[in-house]
Amino acid sequence: MYLTNSGRIVIIDDKLNEVLPLMVSLSKMGAPYYYFSGEEDDLPKAPMNGIRFVFLDIELDGFGGRDEKSMASSLVSKLSKIISKENGPFTVIFWTKHQEIIENVINYCKKAEIPPIHYVDLEKTTCAANSYHDLPIFINDKLKENGALLSLVQWENLVHKSCSDFVHDFSSLVQVDEEWSSKISGILYGMAQADLGQNTNDNDTNFKAALRLLNQSFDDILHKLTNNDLSCPDGFELQYRKLEEEIKAKINNWLFIDSNTHESIRTGDVMKCKTEDDCVKSVKKYFNVQQADGVLCHIDVVITSECDIAQKKTLKTKDNETIHRVLKGLILANDTKIKKTQAIECFGPFLYDNKIAQICLHLGTTMLASESDLEVPEFRIRRALSNEIQAKTSCYLNRVGNSIIK
Repeated sequence: MYLTNSGRIVIIDDKLNEVLPLMVSLSKMGAPYYYFSGEEDDLPKAPMNGIRFVFLDIELDGFGGRDEKSMASSLVSKLSKIISKENGPFTVIFWTKHQEIIENVINYCKKAEIPPIHYVDLEKTTCAANSYHDLPIFINDKLKENGALLSLVQWENLVHKSCSDFVHDFSSLVQVDEEWSSKISGILYGMAQADLGQNTNDNDTNFKAALRLLNQSFDDILHKLTNNDLSCPDGFELQYRKLEEEIKAKINNWLFIDSNTHESIRTGDVMKCKTEDDCVKSVKKYFNVQQADGVLCHIDVVITSECDIAQKKTLKTKDNETIHRVLKGLILANDTKIKKTQAIECFGPFLYDNKIAQICLHLGTTMLASESDLEVPEFRIRRALSNEIQAKTSCYLNRVGNSIIK
């Protein structure tokens, strides 16, 4: 069954006795759900995210005598109080075969900025006649028409299963008894010490440090289950499609760029150079940028190791101010031509200031800078790419060279 296993199903129906067999059927499948009668007092306090399937009855209490457009408008008004604009893709299972009202609901959903990407039309009386026993088969067949949604639902289900497996394995490290919570607390404290490399009396700092280690282990379980348990939905084939540069840039931003600012400087932080000093001028000259308007920004990139930051082992000034290792570089328009050398590493395309851009770094400009000499971060390069930058910088600085006669 392709339905979600992590509570991302919504049922909207004012006749509980009619929909109860559906709830029983979903429960037997291990598919948790939210139920709403449609009454204003029963709706959630705030719209929810992550809903993937909505079973929608079109004839709620108080809708009698209304025309189809008025009925559709009222339904979407309730839907918009249940489903957030940031919800993501979802499917509506309509308890009707009436195409005109379905189209009206979908049109109003688009206006409300909660458009479903797919829908299924069913007759409630037909499904209820056999206590919804055939519902899983029918929905499976219909959902196969949208393989992209099924792929994402499968992945979400896998993440949920990974969490369950991980919590079970971790909690089983100690025997379940009256001291179980205290023992888990001791394990987490030990993990915090291992991550921080020192003792601290700040409980929140310890807790976050312990969970960072948990995250690393969880990532391994998720990869294992992805390789062992995941399969492409029937009929859904990944095919080559030429992507526009802007789409590539958006994908790369999503994968590798964190635009959320943070109160403290982190590995991978990117900030504008505070002053155009001699080093910046030298780097710009070394890049030999052909187009004068190609330079969008001079940047510093923090390459201090995460371990040093987490364990507070960074160098300090005489005033006890943190010193970071940084690389100098440029953010260039993506079509800017530069001189390619061993010392220059470019990544992109990305979106920067609504322009398609590339990040170019000079690996030979590893410098030390105190935090007061650095501007507020514009964005952060995520771990996968920042680790690669650190590795390539290390390789460049440690290159031996040779004297082979050619």
